[in-house]
Amino acid sequence: MQLQNRLSQGLNPIILPTNQEYQTSSPSQPLKYSEGISLLEALPNIVWVADGSGAIAYLNQQWFNFTGLKGSDSLEDTFWQAIHPEDRLLTRQKWNKAVKKQEFYQTQCRLRRLDGFYYWFLCQAKPIIIEEGREIQWVGTYTRTNSHNSTTQAIGEIIATDKVSLEKQLKQMQGLLDKRDREFEQFTYLASHDLKSPLRAISNLAEWLEEDLMDLLPVESQHQLKMLRRRVQRMEMMIEGLLEYSRVGKIQHPVELVDVSALISEIVDRLEPPPQFLVEVAAPMPIFTTKKAPLAQVFTHLIDNAIKHHPRYDGRVYISVQDRGKFYEFAVKDDGLGIDLRDGDRIFTMFNTVSSRDTLETAGMGLAIVKKILETEGCKISLESELDRGSVFQFTWLK
Repeated sequence: MQLQNRLSQGLNPIILPTNQEYQTSSPSQPLKYSEGISLLEALPNIVWVADGSGAIAYLNQQWFNFTGLKGSDSLEDTFWQAIHPEDRLLTRQKWNKAVKKQEFYQTQCRLRRLDGFYYWFLCQAKPIIIEEGREIQWVGTYTRTNSHNSTTQAIGEIIATDKVSLEKQLKQMQGLLDKRDREFEQFTYLASHDLKSPLRAISNLAEWLEEDLMDLLPVESQHQLKMLRRRVQRMEMMIEGLLEYSRVGKIQHPVELVDVSALISEIVDRLEPPPQFLVEVAAPMPIFTTKKAPLAQVFTHLIDNAIKHHPRYDGRVYISVQDRGKFYEFAVKDDGLGIDLRDGDRIFTMFNTVSSRDTLETAGMGLAIVKKILETEGCKISLESELDRGSVFQFTWLK
């Protein structure tokens, strides 16, 4: 009867429930429906009601059917939980503005369906004045928008269709990577045991021949015998470098307090550069908690390279650092021959060296190891160089 009277008087036909009825609203404890609530439940759209302050007080069954969420003590939390996290802040800001100004509310946002996919809706709400006390209440609706919905649904179907295929491909790729990793481990084991033993025997034999026959051999044969020993030593260094390269990222290094200045001093003492060679360290160097072993490897190879490839015995290496916030940027600068930047990428690959192996026996693994360590630790290395003016290797290290 109330509904007919409101229609005949040209008033809004919706009879809103009282505040007490709002508070008792939940799927498990139905409202004491007025004719207005019966009408709201009969509508095909999602319908919701808020009080004058903007707090959600009622959600019709269509809303619960779509979202799959359960009623709780706080319809407010349940209401906003269904909105996509990326849309939630803007939607709430627009809603608060409309409530404050008591003006028509309209926005678009995505609602989460019970299957986990999001769909676009047009959300609208209108303030309504209740005769008793002139109280403001809001009636809102969610209406599916086809354009957004079609796109979202299409993406959802593609994801659902390809999910099994993608998972299968990922498993196959992981299996292949695991196989390659096992093969590489087998190779390094072979290198460390089956190759080093005969090389050591060849080295010993060459040494004995040199000791016993040096005075009897012609000069050319003596030179060839010494060359044989050098080649064996190079091969041993290459195997050691390969083993070191293979171990990068496989060992769990402890995190400890590291004094970088003291660490560099230890490295220089161990490398034993010529007495006239100068290795300078800018002060102050950082003292911080990090993985000491891989950082020491990086400094060792960079300083060793600068010393070994320097054309003079009185060369200079200068090590500095810059604090870049989340990381340190170290620089190892020398005044040596420099590097042709056209070879900049090649020198970071295995078995490559700047100097000719005829003049310097080297494995060509140092910079490859450095790059792999830094990439494993999420860091980077770069090269600045000028021929006959020296080189600067800069690398980052996370704090």
